[in-house]
Amino acid sequence: MKKSWIIVCALLVLAASLVAQDGYKKFELGIFGGYGLPQLQADSQYSSAWSEDLLQSVNEETVISAQAKNAFAMGGSAAYFFTPNIGLQLSAGYFNPQVATSGNFTFRYTFAGASEVQEDHTWTGGGTLNTVPLSLDVVGKVGLGPVELYASAGATLFRNSFEADNFVGWGASFEFVWYAPVDQYVDAFQIPVRIENTSWTAFGGNFGLGVNVKVIPALGLFLDGRYYFCPAKEMSWQWQAGTYTGLNNPNGYFTDWVITDANLAPFQAMTPTLKVNPSFFSVTAGFKLFL
Repeated sequence: MKKSWIIVCALLVLAASLVAQDGYKKFELGIFGGYGLPQLQADSQYSSAWSEDLLQSVNEETVISAQAKNAFAMGGSAAYFFTPNIGLQLSAGYFNPQVATSGNFTFRYTFAGASEVQEDHTWTGGGTLNTVPLSLDVVGKVGLGPVELYASAGATLFRNSFEADNFVGWGASFEFVWYAPVDQYVDAFQIPVRIENTSWTAFGGNFGLGVNVKVIPALGLFLDGRYYFCPAKEMSWQWQAGTYTGLNNPNGYFTDWVITDANLAPFQAMTPTLKVNPSFFSVTAGFKLFL
């Protein structure tokens, strides 16, 4: 008889445990927005050295820097929990920071019998980075009354696009000729360069920590900190042909030069790519429905 009571009590405890398990909210729907901190900060450095006739040496160097600015991040999520503590979450986000670019041009040249001359110029430009991460994560959480702490990590598919523009300094020489060179001049042109709008898909991952605070059983607030990792992509600057006037234009000899793609092709080939990193941190807050 005593053994029967023990079995009954054990069955009652098991039944109560199963009821408690069935009572948890299996679905979570969230919407969020907050602050994104991009990881894009990179340089491209073009340089060339040459000489011609009276010009003993010419050195031209342009460093183009690109840095994405902090921007608003937003998105939504849906999760299903197999147990009170473990589930899967599908989320999508949107991040669109502006990109500031600067071109720092140093131009040095030396004529025979003269001292070296150096000129420095700085140019500004811009661009945009667009990132849409789609993530599938494993979520683990623990409840402390109305407060839940959670961690999640998983795979992320990124849909990215990027464009930018700035300038490169390009040096040239002009000789005034009768029967022999009698005078020689040198100047540099401000040549526009662009990375045309380019879209690509990449696979990466994400990891985040957060806290849910239930206002009522079916509604809560949450705060989330997350890092999205996306592999960087090398992107090429395209030099823009056109009609340009020199920066100093001595005696007007460098007015309205027609510079073609063929003229620029060797120098474009010497211009390093820009390493575009779409990875970013985000700190967001939002609402969740517990169903």
